[in-house]
Amino acid sequence: MKLVITDLDGSLLDHDSYDYSAATVALEALSSRGIPVVFCSSKTRPELLKLREEMHNTAPYVLENGAAIGGLLHQHDAIWRQQTDDMLVLGRPRDWILGKLEKLRKRYAFQFSGFHDLSDAGVATLTGLRIEQARLARQREFSEPLLWQSDDKEYQNFLECLKQEGLTAEQGGRFINIAAGCSKGAAVRKLRSLLHAPNVGDPQIIALGDSPNDASMLNEADIAVIIRSARSKEIAASGAHKVIRTEQPGPAGWNKAILQILNNT
Repeated sequence: MKLVITDLDGSLLDHDSYDYSAATVALEALSSRGIPVVFCSSKTRPELLKLREEMHNTAPYVLENGAAIGGLLHQHDAIWRQQTDDMLVLGRPRDWILGKLEKLRKRYAFQFSGFHDLSDAGVATLTGLRIEQARLARQREFSEPLLWQSDDKEYQNFLECLKQEGLTAEQGGRFINIAAGCSKGAAVRKLRSLLHAPNVGDPQIIALGDSPNDASMLNEADIAVIIRSARSKEIAASGAHKVIRTEQPGPAGWNKAILQILNNT
């Protein structure tokens, strides 16, 4: 069996408009073959629930860059083992992360702005989201996106301090995502362990992403699709059995890569 695990912004969704219509043909082809599409994104639970409803997606989903896996209950497909909770938490809570960040800011005068510092309007301005969408994006449970506002030398000092505090920083398409105890790659490994397909073996995982924060997810895949973006050349995905790099960015590249994979298998 096959399982598609995909990043959203800049991959399945256009980086600027957040539109996915260019991937419609591939999405329909996956649906007709019964291949689940698991969203694996920096987005929050409210954002992903809204998008899943809009796209009629019923597969489990990975939120906030691997901090938790949701939608595990009420999975009717036999490939999923019975779960007792709908949400499997893998990362630390946001309040714990914010406390660590504030301590570092006060101690070292690091210059950054996180979603906690911004209003809904501020996030909307930075992302191009509508106000109601920005409000959902700020409802974070396990991570804190931030903008760095100093030089690279100071950023390297900041990264070292984060490491000492048990925090991680991953560069996304727009923001640096601060989390603890989780990654997209770890979430993919957990998804593998939750899968159950008697007499079939492990699923073939097709992962798609466009940013450095997708690298751990892509490295866990059987087929890694690196979607063209401003930073996609930084991704190696050497752990995958096969690597495909798209010529087109966003959902157009996503669409072509998925159709190519389906036509060749």
